[in-house]
Amino acid sequence: MSSVDYGRILRRSWELTWNNKWLWVVGMVLAAFGGGGGNTGTGGGSGTSSSNLREIPANLPGQLPEKAEEVLGMATSRFKDWFVSVPVLTWVLLGAGVVLLVVLVTAISMVARSWAKGALVGGMDLADSGKEASLKTMTGFGFSNIKSLIIFSVISGAVVLGVVAGYGVVFGVGMLVFGWFETLRTVWLVLTVTVGVLALVLLMLINAMIGMYAERLIVLKGMAPWEAWKRGLALSKGNFLPTLLMGLLNNAVGCSAGCLSMMAMLVIFGVPAVIVALPIINSGFSGPGWISV
Repeated sequence: MSSVDYGRILRRSWELTWNNKWLWVVGMVLAAFGGGGGNTGTGGGSGTSSSNLREIPANLPGQLPEKAEEVLGMATSRFKDWFVSVPVLTWVLLGAGVVLLVVLVTAISMVARSWAKGALVGGMDLADSGKEASLKTMTGFGFSNIKSLIIFSVISGAVVLGVVAGYGVVFGVGMLVFGWFETLRTVWLVLTVTVGVLALVLLMLINAMIGMYAERLIVLKGMAPWEAWKRGLALSKGNFLPTLLMGLLNNAVGCSAGCLSMMAMLVIFGVPAVIVALPIINSGFSGPGWISV
């Protein structure tokens, strides 16, 4: 097997993306709908500042545990009464609305992600061929492959879930068989958990590799989703190490770019915020404590 010049690939990729700015726009759409959601933090109100905490008396009443238990019981009772007072039909409609909202958001996300993948693959191929990767041409690639890419993502997800479910069945059967013997049960537990974690990592890597090839086969060759999945599996097995190294390199570059972007955002927005906030805090403003911030 001939060696792969990863440096040349990265230089060529940078050249293509730098000279075709619409690829950046499509890439941002893909990142927005393809990545994990942001974590929600817990913020403290102004009533939890350090100055307020110092006002708590040192000697608390001896009846405080009983009082707290009484207040907690009253709150629980009121919540239970309120919950029961709401008609069942209202809870059913609320649950149906939440389910419908989740389905709608998931569908929109899948459509947007599939459009962006198709547009990005088609745009990169055009740019690599020396043609203009315009928004119009990339949009055509995206819209024409939405259905096939969604079906492919469902197939990939079903395969992963099927393998995980099969492992769960084997694990459960083993626990039932060896459950009467403590030593064998412990050995089976340690063995299956260790093998399961390693197998899951390998499964996710192979699934990602299949996606690299299959999505391009769907967009550029017009291949059917299931045929593209099988062909992607064959290509992944035949080019396992180069594909793995290229994927790791892509992730390293992406993480580095993300860290640099975050640092730039902190400098651009964080420094002015601190400059504005420090005089207010020094002047006696009683806001959230530093731990809350």
